[in-house]
Amino acid sequence: MGFPVIASEIGSAELANTASHTVTMPAGLSPGDLIVVFFAGSAQTITFPAGWSGFSPSLDLNDGAVHVVGKWRRATGSEGASITVATSGIASPCLSIHWAARITGANAFLTPEAATAAFTGTTTPDPPAIAVSGGLRDYLFIAGAVYFDAAANNPPISWSSPGFFQDLFSSNGPQAGAESLHIEWQVLTVGAVDPGVIKAAIVASGIAFVMAIYPARMTALTSEPVRFAAAPFAARAWGGSGPWGATLPGVPSAFEELAAAAAVDTVYLIDMQPYIAAA
Repeated sequence: MGFPVIASEIGSAELANTASHTVTMPAGLSPGDLIVVFFAGSAQTITFPAGWSGFSPSLDLNDGAVHVVGKWRRATGSEGASITVATSGIASPCLSIHWAARITGANAFLTPEAATAAFTGTTTPDPPAIAVSGGLRDYLFIAGAVYFDAAANNPPISWSSPGFFQDLFSSNGPQAGAESLHIEWQVLTVGAVDPGVIKAAIVASGIAFVMAIYPARMTALTSEPVRFAAAPFAARAWGGSGPWGATLPGVPSAFEELAAAAAVDTVYLIDMQPYIAAA
């Protein structure tokens, strides 16, 4: 199969209270890439632009001090250098901290899965275990924690991943009492995983999380009668009809164009991804 890969990633933050937050996008985005964004602030309501979807179940948890939201989308090539996320309600305007990643080799049609857990008064936040509904596959797991220092002490000055996950990104909040974020990752051929604890420099409270990203090549068959090659195709509208049957949610349209371009008569659909038989 092959694991999804974090091809580029970047952190950003708002250093002053605002209700309009600029989240920097990762470099090198191409149509078909999977983009994931993690956002943390103290506002009651966090609103992403149109075109961004939630995880399954929703990566959205507010512990009363910090509010975290995760979103994803399939890149179309129309993305700019940043997006604007709005905050409103209680505790808005606010500071914020964010992280975004460009992931290649991922199934950008299947909703990534997530789990969250709040923690209080500890130096070892523990991202929860996750059992992925897709079962045994080559997943990319992204875990992390965001602290909120309600006592307005200095944010954690260091993070580390003592388990088998690998450190990827760490950022202190823009000022004392603000959020501080750590991201780690691992690729595993499993159906479930427990990332283990993360270590930070001070005692504080916040939210820990884990994401599971599906691989692009997902063969549900126990044996394949033919070899398959992933068919290159541009971003397309949802739905499909005509000789390919009734409209199916989540299936790219214009399969006729795909078949014609590849000079084949049949396009196979495996786990909502189109494939053509290899030569």
